[in-house]
Amino acid sequence: MNKKYRYLIYFLILLVYIFVAYNSYGYDDELINIDLINNLKTESAISNHVIARDVHPPTHYLINKWLFDIFGSWSTLRIISAILVCFSGFFYIEKTRESNSLIEDFTLITIVALNPAFLLWGTSIRWYAYFIPVLFVLLSAKKTESSLKHWLLFTIAITLMSYIGYAGVFLIPSLFIIHWVKDQSKTNKKIKFALASLVTFGLLYSYQFYILINYQVKNSDGQIFSLTKSAIGFIITQISNQGVFPTSVAGILSIIGFTLLYIRDFLLIIKQKKIETGIIAYLIGVIVFFITGIAGKMRNFVALSPLQNSLFFNPDQSKYKRLYLSALALIFCANVWGMYNVSFHINTTKNSWNLPIDDLLNNLAQENKNTTLILNHDPLIGDVLIKKGYKIYNPYINNKEQINTSSIEKVIVLKSFIGSIPKPHYDSLMISLDQIHNKNEKPVIHKIGKDDYYQIKHKQDPSYPEYQIEIFRYNHVKDLNNLQIWNDKIL
Repeated sequence: MNKKYRYLIYFLILLVYIFVAYNSYGYDDELINIDLINNLKTESAISNHVIARDVHPPTHYLINKWLFDIFGSWSTLRIISAILVCFSGFFYIEKTRESNSLIEDFTLITIVALNPAFLLWGTSIRWYAYFIPVLFVLLSAKKTESSLKHWLLFTIAITLMSYIGYAGVFLIPSLFIIHWVKDQSKTNKKIKFALASLVTFGLLYSYQFYILINYQVKNSDGQIFSLTKSAIGFIITQISNQGVFPTSVAGILSIIGFTLLYIRDFLLIIKQKKIETGIIAYLIGVIVFFITGIAGKMRNFVALSPLQNSLFFNPDQSKYKRLYLSALALIFCANVWGMYNVSFHINTTKNSWNLPIDDLLNNLAQENKNTTLILNHDPLIGDVLIKKGYKIYNPYINNKEQINTSSIEKVIVLKSFIGSIPKPHYDSLMISLDQIHNKNEKPVIHKIGKDDYYQIKHKQDPSYPEYQIEIFRYNHVKDLNNLQIWNDKIL
């Protein structure tokens, strides 16, 4: 492909990333990150809190704090994330491509630049935004006989990734294999530098390893899953994509595309009587993710997705070319569809990302902000409403404003997916509503954001609602002191 056309595609994709980052309201984990930084203020307080409560290292929290101190805007930080992920992906494509083959360029653009997972997670202020660029730079390393620079890059990269997100440690076996093969120097020299690299990493990582064993393992609830959940995570992220629901038209296109690709790869491996090193590294990564249980957390596969490039080996191979092109075309269509969904917050695999925030704001636009109290239990909804000037109670929001309940004439309750709230606590929130209105008066109810895949999700989790937000308006209220439970923080 001509360079100017390739760069034009890069530019258009960069615009999409910036559009998504700029218009993002954020999502649940991001807002917890922001709340923590806003309230704890100092690096030591942030580190101590994260070490005690979180499963991830504190590094990306600290990076966010330093960048926010410089730029003063979370939206700006998301744009920085988008640019970092984009340019590192483009850099990887440019370093990886081996010819001016249109098929090769189309392949790399499809699986890297048009991967909806990178758009969804890479425009955030979470660990992925800093992890992905380091990984792309490492994977961009060329074959070389300069062992010193080669293994120095490896040491720096795996250390940075392991301090940014716990997934970095589990990627090391795969990355070591890839890096080992790229070192073209003599075996004895290669062994010395590889061992030196691993020993140096061990020393550099020893502090974080101590924290991992003594603290983060204890905080790993919700991070480790069964083989069944891990298999579902693999299918959704590595065969379908995170921008579409797997049983949607786009999801099925992607599944068919990857199935055809696997068939083509298997036939070509049999014919060539050898398996690509990259495929071995990728499969080892998948196995490690399954064994450790982190495969069930779909976002973790963002760390493994760049290694998928190995599945698309020998794109210009004349044997089974029609099969390859059919697979690539289907995956391309699914990825573009996923990019669209992520861009406009519809039908992705991330529930918080799909919340119809604009529709909600339109529904609430006519309410009197001085005499209306809004109750909700979603961190994203709470963050948006408090920035818009509404009086709210939300168990995730550190609401410093003292609300005079005697001036409240109407209460609006916004119900959404229960999420991580303990069921007994959620039940207590609902019970508190019985005290604020007359039994004979029914609330006015509106529902927005009908989920097209509710039936499937509900079978997996009975608490999953048919509509993403249900709005209950109580127009005549009393005894609002009973609602304090909605304002008591649970995190």
